[in-house]
This record gives sequence, C-alpha cells and structure tokens, in this order.
Amino acid sequence: VYRALEKLQDPDMIVLHGLKYTHGQYKLFVGEHKSKEKPGEDCKMKNKEIEQECDFLVMGPSYFLVIEVKNVRRSHDGADSDIKERFKKNLESSVDQRNRTVK
Repeated sequence: VYRALEKLQDPDMIVLHGLKYTHGQYKLFVGEHKSKEKPGEDCKMKNKEIEQECDFLVMGPSYFLVIEVKNVRRSHDGADSDIKERFKKNLESSVDQRNRTVK
C-alpha cells in the first residue's frame, strides 16, 4: 500500500503514514460523545491523550481518506485450509476498529 501511494503523482495530495491522533482531534469530527468503554457515561478522556492511529491518511483539496491495512497471515504449516476463517476474523476486527472510531 505504501509503495502504491508513493507512486501517485498528484501535487495537491498529501499522504501520511502511521498517524496518531489525540482525543481532542477526534472530538473535532464527532463532537461531545459518550464513553466507548462505559456506554451511557460521558467520555472522560483528556484532549491530549492518544485516541488511535491510522495506517494511512490521504488528504486532497476537498477530501480525506483513512486507510487501515490488514494482513491475513498464512498458517504456520503453510496450509490455507482455514484462510476464510482467518479472513473473517480479520474483517470483524477491522469493523470493530472502525466502529470504535466513528462512535
């Protein structure tokens, strides 16, 4: 993904890798919100606490794109018989991460 983004030739585009963002920055997009850990309670995180990290942030003049990269690893014996199950778990993890970010 890094190499593919590196090859893009748009001078108006900026690509950031491994961007950590604070809770204060997160709140700029979602506003005041409830706790992720304790549903129904007000969020107690401090603005300077690290909220999360995104793998890639692509910014252009009128857009931004967040890219999360996931890797489905081969099993230790090299067999791919359980690749669908591993992919499913990986997808569920990605969805959970996205849901935590947008709530």
